[in-house]
Amino acid sequence: MNDEFAELNQQLNNYCDIIEELTTAIEKNQFAREIHDTLGHTLTMLIKKLEVGIITCKTDADKTEKELLEAVDIARGGLKEVMRSIGGLAPKKLEKRGAVAAINSLIAGFRQTSGIEIHFSEDGANENITHTYQEVIYTVCKEAITNSVRYGKATRVVIILRLEEDKIKLCIFDNGMGCNAISKDFGLTTMEEKIRTLNGNIKYGSTDEDSGFNVQIELPLVKNL
Repeated sequence: MNDEFAELNQQLNNYCDIIEELTTAIEKNQFAREIHDTLGHTLTMLIKKLEVGIITCKTDADKTEKELLEAVDIARGGLKEVMRSIGGLAPKKLEKRGAVAAINSLIAGFRQTSGIEIHFSEDGANENITHTYQEVIYTVCKEAITNSVRYGKATRVVIILRLEEDKIKLCIFDNGMGCNAISKDFGLTTMEEKIRTLNGNIKYGSTDEDSGFNVQIELPLVKNL
């Protein structure tokens, strides 16, 4: 009997070790996603600022200085968000003001750094959805706009956020380079995984290479999430 209990105890210990390893792997994967989102967004804006600085450095010292100072602010902001991710905290913009205000702030940053035209339409969803949904919506918007600027070379993005009786709809369209053969990167995979955790659906792609890129998601509303 003692031998059986000893063997059972050893099996339980082995299971605990396996669960601990799986939990660590999941936490590392989540951390990697958050770092990817923050660094991708920050580096995209930094590149835009530095590209302007390269153009203006020989003809307009004041303009160049302004661009470089803004680049420094962007880098510092990105570093702070990385440190918040390490600490397991939500993005500061989202934590303080909710998704709609955070998206508007995100848009303002992109307009300033890249000159991209972004139109955002919403119907008061910020006041009626929980933080869990808001975090996913904000993350998808940040990733989609970053990809529009970095890969699609878009000059215009339209974001439509709608709250219906039993679901949330988010549609993002750009006028950049379309893509028929999509190779999923870490960002798209992260978006899919976040949406799946809320039992949502995501579609993305292009009608043709000249039609830009679009992302469309639906999230069913569930109480207490």
